[in-house]
Amino acid sequence: MFAHRCVYRVGEEISHYFQTVFFYTGTPILPRLLKSCGHRFFLAALTITSIIAATSAPAQSGKLSVAPPSSWVGPIRTVRTPAAQPADATAPLRWLLYERQINVKNDEQFFHLIRQVATRDGIQEASHIAIEYVPSYESLTLHWVRILRGTNALNRLDFSRIQTTQRSVDAARFVFGGEQPASLLIEGVQPGDLIDYAYSIQGSNPALRGMFCAKVPVQFDEPVDRFVTRLLWPPPRKFYVQNHGTDIYPATGYTNGLVEYIWTANAVPGLRGQSPMPSWFNPRPWVQLTEFQNWSAVNKWALGLLAPTNIPSSEFSQQTDEWKKLTRPEDGAAAALRFVQEQIRSVDSTENDSSNTLTVPSAILTRRFGNSTDKTRLLVAMLRDLNIEAYPMLVSAKLKRTISDLHPSADLFDHLVVEVTLNNQNYFLDPVGAYERGPINVRSWPNYGYGLSIRPETTALTVIPPCPVDSKTMVSEYFDVQGFDQETGVKIVTIADGADAKALREHFVMTPIEQIEREYLRAQEDFYPRIHSTSPIEFSDDQENNRFQVTSSYSIPGFWRRRPEEANFHCQFYSFNVDSAMQKPVDSIRSMPMALDFPVHQLFHVEANWRTGWPVRPDTQRIQNPAFIFNRTMNIVGTNLIADFEYRSLSDAVMPEAFPAYVRQLDTASQSLGCTVVSY
Repeated sequence: MFAHRCVYRVGEEISHYFQTVFFYTGTPILPRLLKSCGHRFFLAALTITSIIAATSAPAQSGKLSVAPPSSWVGPIRTVRTPAAQPADATAPLRWLLYERQINVKNDEQFFHLIRQVATRDGIQEASHIAIEYVPSYESLTLHWVRILRGTNALNRLDFSRIQTTQRSVDAARFVFGGEQPASLLIEGVQPGDLIDYAYSIQGSNPALRGMFCAKVPVQFDEPVDRFVTRLLWPPPRKFYVQNHGTDIYPATGYTNGLVEYIWTANAVPGLRGQSPMPSWFNPRPWVQLTEFQNWSAVNKWALGLLAPTNIPSSEFSQQTDEWKKLTRPEDGAAAALRFVQEQIRSVDSTENDSSNTLTVPSAILTRRFGNSTDKTRLLVAMLRDLNIEAYPMLVSAKLKRTISDLHPSADLFDHLVVEVTLNNQNYFLDPVGAYERGPINVRSWPNYGYGLSIRPETTALTVIPPCPVDSKTMVSEYFDVQGFDQETGVKIVTIADGADAKALREHFVMTPIEQIEREYLRAQEDFYPRIHSTSPIEFSDDQENNRFQVTSSYSIPGFWRRRPEEANFHCQFYSFNVDSAMQKPVDSIRSMPMALDFPVHQLFHVEANWRTGWPVRPDTQRIQNPAFIFNRTMNIVGTNLIADFEYRSLSDAVMPEAFPAYVRQLDTASQSLGCTVVSY
């Protein structure tokens, strides 16, 4: 199935007498689709980033009701008898029907799902129905919920038992958190039952300005007897389609002045991914639908949302005038970035009463809050007022570089950054990033791969180079080794740079110091069970260099150990942070890519002084794999044992064909993470 994401047609144009055009593409971040989560299927909301959510707020939205389906909905399919030969006879649950009908003209979608409880293990999962929608611009209508048992149809739609809970916002990832699941617990489910339910959702995010984007699933985690997706399309509008891992094409027709497209797939086996998989990898076949023709069209849409038109207020000018007094433009850029990150409170659009209209940057500054779109527009306006070249940029933290394989569409993006050019150097700044410090040349950004620079002349994606900042953590342990029956003292110094400094800084801000001290102590207890702290943890924040340092001191009774059958004592040193960074796979064989944390750079340094001297020979070891490098050196300098360990990831994934070599070399490196010394 790994080949599925590589099999697609690009640029094929199919024209019918209805003058509708379509293409095919990969996984959109934002479509409404039925997807799996562990062993549970749920309807994923049209997850709108706050890039799009900046203008959400329609009339008569948020309605939850019970009513029959709309008249445009096609014939209701009924399944009372499962297929004689199920796609996967071992699965506790199977889908007999996944039907979705989309009326673009009415801005409405109808869903009909039938799920069979094949074994007792599937009862709990099948008893819970969760439908997600965004109340700020969508309404949910339930049509029926019933248990089909033999010839009986048992009604289980009790409106009074439907529960709704709004989810929280993830401001750091720009994800709009206004989706609200409507949940219903079905009682009395038995093995063999069919859970049959249907609902409609009307409305779409007004920020899309009527542009259509969707996904046609062709496979789930669990087996599906029949997929049906029906699309009613208003001519003469055109849309674009791109297949991934499937040669499925729709049947076409004409009904009530609309073009009808129907995609079907039968007896589809379930396909579960091999965790962990890279976020950009989708092993299941699918079809993308989008009304955006090319990146120019996406850019034109984004210009309407992100163009930072501004009439500077006196407050705005007073703020930027202070930064103009700084000696270097880089200092002004860093000051503006930190101001927007820290002084403009991040909110999602549900908190923003004016989210139905774009707010000029000066007004955002005055009110001191905004969503990611607001903060991006404000930062761009401030930087331009400082005569610094700056543009909004759309990126995908999920798809990363693979976004270039997909058909252009607005719903592929999930993140906003600001592209800044200073002294012929490009920087990609995060306006809602928290706990970042230092000048812009020590700020880091993820490996996005590509972005869409929102400027009038944009017609294609821009390559985003890897960040030159080396985000790393160095743990240094300094031992004062005593005699066999005495306690040994150790001072541990942790220094984090770049993104690692940001993460450590945030941890110290958000976590009580007592809890941090317990965490640091527990990290050592696996190797030295009787270790205890001798002084409180100390930390320092070098904000100018974006470096965070932590110092802790301990005493270790029983540092020297000896088993009853041993004549000599021994002690050990272990690179625990390097060990934690090395991702050891659970599977011995993989058919899908394995995700790696990237970039990761961990170093461990040991200096151990023992007046007696160390019976150790110097050695050097280096292991290099396409996915990582590992280095280990050990030397004796006088009465000091000095050892260094290093792990650096080189990729965000290990491909299946490279997996055996990765496992073999990682195992070799894992055997060299520590050092055990036996006394004379």
